[in-house]
Amino acid sequence: MSLFMSCFGSKDGEKDDDRPVKMGGKQADEEPEEEEPDDLAKQEQRIQQARDVFKEHIKDIDKIFKNHQELLNCKLKPIAVDPDAEDHAVFGPTEEDSTRVVRGVMYARSTSSYPKKPRKEGEAQPAVGNERMGDPICDCYGFEVLDAMLVASLADGCNWGPKPHEASRTACRSFHEHIRTHSENFTTIREAGHQLLKGFSHAHTNILKAPLARGIHDIWETGTTTLLGGILLPLVDEDAAQWKTPYVFICASVGDCKAFRCSAADGTVVDITTATRTPSAITNVNDPGGRLGPYVGKEGSADLRNLSLFILPCVKDDLILLLSDGVYDNLDPQQLGIPTSDVGLGAETWEVADAKEADRAKDQYRTQLIADKWKQIRAMDVEGEGEAPAKSNKGKSKQHQGERDGGGSTDELSRLTDQLLTHALQVTKYSRKWMQEHPTARMPDARSKKKDPLMLGKMDHTTCLAIHVTGAPGHHHH
Repeated sequence: MSLFMSCFGSKDGEKDDDRPVKMGGKQADEEPEEEEPDDLAKQEQRIQQARDVFKEHIKDIDKIFKNHQELLNCKLKPIAVDPDAEDHAVFGPTEEDSTRVVRGVMYARSTSSYPKKPRKEGEAQPAVGNERMGDPICDCYGFEVLDAMLVASLADGCNWGPKPHEASRTACRSFHEHIRTHSENFTTIREAGHQLLKGFSHAHTNILKAPLARGIHDIWETGTTTLLGGILLPLVDEDAAQWKTPYVFICASVGDCKAFRCSAADGTVVDITTATRTPSAITNVNDPGGRLGPYVGKEGSADLRNLSLFILPCVKDDLILLLSDGVYDNLDPQQLGIPTSDVGLGAETWEVADAKEADRAKDQYRTQLIADKWKQIRAMDVEGEGEAPAKSNKGKSKQHQGERDGGGSTDELSRLTDQLLTHALQVTKYSRKWMQEHPTARMPDARSKKKDPLMLGKMDHTTCLAIHVTGAPGHHHH
């Protein structure tokens, strides 16, 4: 763990001493060429054991659904996916571009709120370019349109470096791969949830296999990651009429990424993924509550403590936001230095507040901040009669700038996304500047006896993926 990790938005559990002791090592006098096949077989056996543990955990699927269980038997409109069709999934961020767009439907962007890398001893200037501590960004997002179904994912690699970077990308790509190849099984909401969880299991398995593909016969030589994966698709007409909702967003989550719905009807915002953080993590943001990748037992099972499924009925022109904790933790009143009394809590400090009451207060504060920002953006659209601002966005073609389909626009999605990420950068500006000026000192943050009241927020990798419920997703192309 880096010297600076305790000060930043890290996730605990990546240190070697947190991992189970691996048993059954080879004798020193054995020949190396005889060692490799046996080790490979042992790792493959552990992968199968981890897969079996996951399968057992998701057996009682109704208990994993956390809301709207009355909708589990609702039928979904069939999805027709040509197995030979070109794969149009969009993943990011890439080395070339942190932003990806599907016109009128999706806008996603990642950035880092960590400080720039400090200069090395003897250097007169800081590191060249915009390289930051914690690079590369270990968040990953994915999006694709499959007939009338939208598929979206967001993963947040736990800690820094190439292993969590690889784990988050493996998770997103594996999840999309499973959804694409099993789209014919999305018959009811219950079965859709089952397939989402199978997609998570597939992602976990592929994370464990990653070291083997590199010629390393040790499943622990990979990273761990959180994952949020969801689908947006229409209900059959009969169920849509009965429940007065044409579309449903179904998502699975392990870890601490979150999904929010911005209502087109009244401008309110709701947290879809409520109560995913464990009680101890509500005021200590370093525990994600769960993760994929090797973490539990000798077989490297996933940490499935908070594995959950959520259902959200939605209508045309709603927005759905997928946010990493680097975004929404900077909407958190505790991280913003707001006292408990200002949000209606009776406890003197956040640390001693009741966990459920604190979680509820934080949720209300976060969703209201998002709603306020969205309200401002919608007001700008009305004042400007929906015209897109005359500016150039690097890396995007003109057709992706300010296009409007129905009641939404790529520009509306981009402005909300950019506002949320800019907010995270502004909140952490003082901390980032302090770290750049004192690269080897301990930060005087909330965990320090000499707390600096200006040191607010949480530096982290930050990602927002915004989706516009268009009413006709299959009509849009990448």
